[in-house]
Amino acid sequence: MEYRESQSSLPLNGLLLGSMAAAAVGAWIAVDSELGVNGAIALGAAVPILLVVILVFRSLRLVIDASGISASWGGILNRRHPWADIDRVEASRYRWLPFGGWGLRWDGRGGTAYSQLGVKDQLVLYLKNGKRLHVTVKNAKAALEALREHQP
Repeated sequence: MEYRESQSSLPLNGLLLGSMAAAAVGAWIAVDSELGVNGAIALGAAVPILLVVILVFRSLRLVIDASGISASWGGILNRRHPWADIDRVEASRYRWLPFGGWGLRWDGRGGTAYSQLGVKDQLVLYLKNGKRLHVTVKNAKAALEALREHQP
């Protein structure tokens, strides 16, 4: 059984879209204010940057199959681990505090998190090189069943 899931965060996407709209309106207002054209350009530059952030971080995908486990942000920021690289996998609650939040995060002690706001559970991959990958998961039970089926 192959396990696939896609997670998206409506609050995060709403916040980013609101920020993008605020930057666009700010750029429009800046043209007629003391900030002038340079201020408008600076604020307007934030719009495409925020759009890229929205596109990349709008969706976190997790795939568990016969070749291993992969996690991907928007199809751009990918982590793929074949079964040969994985020592063990555990399911637990995601604790955002050690990572300082959600998204693509590092804890400074060999841990990387791919976490989506609002998703409470995670898979923790303990890799043979001593590092860890934390990936939030909506259905930990189904993910663990797929793990048991595929993990050597």
